[in-house]
Amino acid sequence: MKIGDKVTCKTVTKNRNGFIVNNDPNITINKSYKIVKISKNMGSPDLKMLTIMGEKGLCNYWSDYFYTKQEERKLKLNKLSNVNKE
Repeated sequence: MKIGDKVTCKTVTKNRNGFIVNNDPNITINKSYKIVKISKNMGSPDLKMLTIMGEKGLCNYWSDYFYTKQEERKLKLNKLSNVNKE
């Protein structure tokens, strides 16, 4: 992932004050967002804090909330190949 890339939201599950919520006013599942800033790795080389342009402006989310375009393509191809096997 790099600044300017588009990522697609895969989840919005959050723990807010001990309650699990499945919606967020800034992001929508399956919608693409542009990366504006990437913060340093946070303990894991695969986990980064992304600043994206969300529905209501700039917001921050962990990178595991999103698919990269490459991951999304791979999932779509796998889905198509599984449909063709049936």
